[in-house]
Amino acid sequence: MVAQTRTIMTNIASVLDNWGLTFKDVCKATTTYVGDSSAEALHDNMVIRNSYYSKPGPASTGLRINHFSNSQGKISVTLFGLV
Repeated sequence: MVAQTRTIMTNIASVLDNWGLTFKDVCKATTTYVGDSSAEALHDNMVIRNSYYSKPGPASTGLRINHFSNSQGKISVTLFGLV
């Protein structure tokens, strides 16, 4: 899950940059993750995600699920922003 988190956040940063936006424009983050992920992996992925934001960061919600339709997926990050 940690490797997928890094990839997701790097890709999101690229998309935001292409649109002339930054993570400062994000006001809400929802992270959906596979429920069998360990507490350590959840903490490690949170550290990665939070490293992209200025404090205090956006409002954030984590949603545990049993599985994604793509069995390889462990995490999904959805961001909402104001421009």
